[in-house]
Amino acid sequence: MKISFSFFLFFSLSFILSMMQIVYAASIGSMSQTIQVSLLKGDEITQYLTLFNPDDIEATIGLRSNLEWILFTEEKIKIPSHGSKKIAFKIQVPLETPNDNYSALILAEKEDDGGKISLSPTIGIPVSINVGGDETANLVFLNAVISDGEVTSPVLFHLFLKNAGNVLLEPRIDITIQDQDEIVDEIHTKKIIRAGDEKEEKISWTPLRIGEYNATIIVSFLNNTQKKGVSFVVLEKGFFARSGSLESIFVNASTLQKPAKINALFVNNGSLPVEAKFVAEVRKGDSVVKVLESDPLIIDANEESKLYSYFTPEESAEYTITGHIVYSGKETEEKTAFFSIANENTFLTSSYLENASLFLLGVCSVCLVLFTIKCIQKRKIENIEKKM
Repeated sequence: MKISFSFFLFFSLSFILSMMQIVYAASIGSMSQTIQVSLLKGDEITQYLTLFNPDDIEATIGLRSNLEWILFTEEKIKIPSHGSKKIAFKIQVPLETPNDNYSALILAEKEDDGGKISLSPTIGIPVSINVGGDETANLVFLNAVISDGEVTSPVLFHLFLKNAGNVLLEPRIDITIQDQDEIVDEIHTKKIIRAGDEKEEKISWTPLRIGEYNATIIVSFLNNTQKKGVSFVVLEKGFFARSGSLESIFVNASTLQKPAKINALFVNNGSLPVEAKFVAEVRKGDSVVKVLESDPLIIDANEESKLYSYFTPEESAEYTITGHIVYSGKETEEKTAFFSIANENTFLTSSYLENASLFLLGVCSVCLVLFTIKCIQKRKIENIEKKM
């Protein structure tokens, strides 16, 4: 059965137009121009913007911003066909924000609808935020505490600091340690404290001999200098009890050639701070493929902390991690964790499928146009030959 040229031309143009409709169905719009606000440090304000949907179908819109101060009560909204929606959002300025002008974008992204091909367009609504007001730097040195320790084992200075102002502070900390009247060591460091925060800073020091010690601690920022003193005793090795346990090993998900983060949770049940590190073997079957060792970390008495190490899998397989914690010349009992790495190349991602669909759409459209032109030219030649 011969298909007429007119029918074929109509079919080709209908197909191309239908594809264009699928693409143009991705449109969204905004009735809001640049949003401008002036705020003080720590202020919060609610603002509004309006989005409209010019399409013939309901649209699902995702909302986000490139500035963490901007918060949405709903991160996904639905707008009916040819309708609009007024959206509320908050701007929260952190207390320590320097006085300045800040620019941001609110991004509204149309999501794919029912698996159809969509360009998922994004529109950006500019936001301009002017932050002003008085800047106050107010550092308070609340207290300093240290416990007795053992020779060649770390002791911890506990410093309690408060930022009572509205700017970020980076105070200098100077500790002078004396054995009777002789200065045996000095510590110099800096710490960052956000506006409104009250923090406990821990500073480690390892004594090398038995004795009674005094320490002078000076905390300073600009012209504000505050001083406190503490005393402590260093005793012989083994005077205090030491005890610790490895509670768990957790492996964050990973893929081939990408580092997997391994968390080992250690609990210090003893009476002294200890320096701890995680040591483990990674096995594939019966073969050891990697020996892990975390950076050492000082963990205070009766506290817990995670020790981190990393492993990059080179091939898809089932892996076993068996490890323990080394601390103060002791070792915890071993624990084991299992994880598997799949070959990610065996899966087609949604982004790959979407890009492939768009590519095939373009190829089909171009081929149909070229074929239609070819048919028109052939038709003209046939008509000329008939007339001759």
